[in-house]
Amino acid sequence: MSNFSATLKPQYFHATVAAGQAGPPGPPGPSITVQNVVTGSRAANTVYQNTTGKALWVCTSWNMSGSASAMSFLSDSSNPPVTEVARIANASPQADTEQMFAIVLPGNYYECKVIGPTDMLIVWTEYS
Repeated sequence: MSNFSATLKPQYFHATVAAGQAGPPGPPGPSITVQNVVTGSRAANTVYQNTTGKALWVCTSWNMSGSASAMSFLSDSSNPPVTEVARIANASPQADTEQMFAIVLPGNYYECKVIGPTDMLIVWTEYS
């Protein structure tokens, strides 16, 4: 019997681990040692660069205004980045809170780009 199950759906990834069992192995390389809540210094439609020297795990939470509201996370070695690595959307007519996650390679640029109506940043956290 497996102790790990995962479901991948268009808007989220959900994984569960049986009680008392180890989960799947983490990514190769150095472990995460720093957590920075950078909400006050980050904004949509602004390009940033990963200067940490290691992979950067970016976690964002947005208040999305309703139908046709969408955001895209772009990241690559170009400035500005052009490769979409994640996207969130709110198909509901009501406002909703959505989370977007991405890993930025060392030295790469990254940007959360608003595609639809204006969305409000709730929290932006970076782990390296």
